[in-house]
Amino acid sequence: MDFDFIRNNPKIICGYSDVTSLHLSILHYSQLKTIYGPALMSWFSEWPEGESETIESFLKAVSGETAYPRQLKPFPRWSKHFRDWSDGSWKTTKRDWIENDGWKVLNPGETTGEILVCNLNTLISAAGTEYFPDVEGRILLIEEMAAPYSKEERSLTQLKLMGVFDKITGLIVGKPEMPNPEGAPFDMNDLIMEVVGERDYPIVSEFDLSHTCPMHSLGQLAHIKLVAKEGFDVHFEVLKAMVK
Repeated sequence: MDFDFIRNNPKIICGYSDVTSLHLSILHYSQLKTIYGPALMSWFSEWPEGESETIESFLKAVSGETAYPRQLKPFPRWSKHFRDWSDGSWKTTKRDWIENDGWKVLNPGETTGEILVCNLNTLISAAGTEYFPDVEGRILLIEEMAAPYSKEERSLTQLKLMGVFDKITGLIVGKPEMPNPEGAPFDMNDLIMEVVGERDYPIVSEFDLSHTCPMHSLGQLAHIKLVAKEGFDVHFEVLKAMVK
């Protein structure tokens, strides 16, 4: 990729999941901030007119008319219902919805700073490269599609051994689309806390920025304020617009 050309011709670049590799490389080599948010074939193409709450969050993230600070809130309902594009079921089968309890506080606290949003699996694949992000003093948001517990434990442990959890000032974990306990007698939140351990910063899970629907959009290195109290009492605020 011609990162000089990208830097000199900035555009809105948005995506999620494996697009994490582009987010991180453009941030490093082009010094441009991208948007972690929906892809065209996912929520923009939700039958018949796109997924409205996802699109609304994206437009607020990129619009110059959005008032700041901008508060992000849990959606009233969410879905992890997979419908196949190859057989037409994506437009013939109604989506299954789940009532949204909100964002779960695993460790209370308050923090303000820049946020990095990454797909966990793709972030791990960037380990050892020069474009692995600088996490020092930043808030990390990670999300995953397929999430068998053994894989999640391995990925989280690698981040721990790399010192990531010692450097960040807050941790947010998105709702996984395909969690798989693999017979474990504990849930994903227990797994997260077992690996991450005791910390003096807020840790929040089940966030609505992941492979599930709807999803929020966030600019890489956006300046945010996170206040996590108890239970599902979470305040998340984007303090100012993303600039290149």
